[in-house]
Amino acid sequence: MTLAQGDYQIVGNDVRASDQTAVAPLFLVAGTIYVPNVTAQFTVPNSGGASLSVSIEQSANLNVKGFPAFLSFGGCANLTSTNANNFVAARESVLFTYAGFDGAGDSNQYLTDDTNTSSLISLARTVESKLP
Repeated sequence: MTLAQGDYQIVGNDVRASDQTAVAPLFLVAGTIYVPNVTAQFTVPNSGGASLSVSIEQSANLNVKGFPAFLSFGGCANLTSTNANNFVAARESVLFTYAGFDGAGDSNQYLTDDTNTSSLISLARTVESKLP
């Protein structure tokens, strides 16, 4: 999706007549990456002005439903007694574990009660209560 497109005039005394290289790195706004496309090479004439063609395209949306709007830190819990303190010290914002007998989710059955999942929920509530 192209969000903006146009020709922009480069004017002023700070731009000298010569061949120039435009640099337009991608940028991030509200969790979405935007990619500027510019003519890489252009010439500034002796008159001191030039045109530069620019378009900006929307790229990847980094926002993930259910995750915080900041770079979150997560970990996989082995559900030992020190997990809560370790996660609090690391200011963890996401916790994971694997369900089922062998951590593979037991694909041959629906888990009506899973100790790992119940323990993880308890751990998450403990970590949440200890974080500021």
